[in-house]
Amino acid sequence: MFALELNGSVVYADTRPLSDGRLLVFYDSKTCAVFTEQDSTGLRLEIDGTRTVVFEAENDPSKLRASTTGKLVRFLVPDGAHVAANTPYAEMEVMKMYMQLSSGDAGVLKHVANADSYVKAGDLIAQLDLDDSSNIKTAEEFTGTFLATRPPHLPGTRC
Repeated sequence: MFALELNGSVVYADTRPLSDGRLLVFYDSKTCAVFTEQDSTGLRLEIDGTRTVVFEAENDPSKLRASTTGKLVRFLVPDGAHVAANTPYAEMEVMKMYMQLSSGDAGVLKHVANADSYVKAGDLIAQLDLDDSSNIKTAEEFTGTFLATRPPHLPGTRC
């Protein structure tokens, strides 16, 4: 059993693995099946097949990452050059199709990956020294508490 504490409030939960890779979660005398998938963009939880929650790993506009796996064909903007917001800076080949990667903000581009190299989704391709760093949004700390709950009812135990 797990005790999750948040700002002075506590919730108790337990899990059991299912044969299909999901987790059966016991919480507040209820159960739900949770599918989890973690990739370079963050953690995705699918709860009972009806709700999806995504926890982003990082959302930093100064780090330009590959959106998919493929071959980084070439850079369209030279290393150290200025790039405008929403301007293509590189080309990738994905399944014999070419796609352009665009910067979300304006700044000076610094190449990190090499042209003609294979990259995975989420790999860092270039860094951007932003013209306006006020566009970077940081996460706010949650100050609330959990709702009051009952301990989970586990299979094989009596209520």
